[in-house]
Amino acid sequence: MALRDCSESELENLLEFFKAMSNPLRLKMARMICMQPRYSHELEAAFDCERSNITKHINVLKNAGVIKAYKEGRKTLYVMQAVRIKSLMLCLDQENYLKYKQEQENSK
Repeated sequence: MALRDCSESELENLLEFFKAMSNPLRLKMARMICMQPRYSHELEAAFDCERSNITKHINVLKNAGVIKAYKEGRKTLYVMQAVRIKSLMLCLDQENYLKYKQEQENSK
């Protein structure tokens, strides 16, 4: 693992990611969104809980960078934030993380 090479910012991102994913309902929501982008009403219909509870969990996932919201008129579509998740997971894989860091430095 390349945790020793992660910056403070990357560690904070990892912490937020794992906090967000530690709740069973949020994990199931993320799984649904990962399978295909979902509208908020689809998430509300899939889980037996109040709309405000779903909204709270969606906000935690958004704030952790797990999902991204796209407004489409009065609807909101939620999509996995693959770039953020990829960078977080690369931090855990020594070889790929070092390649990623080198690419980031070369693109500057």
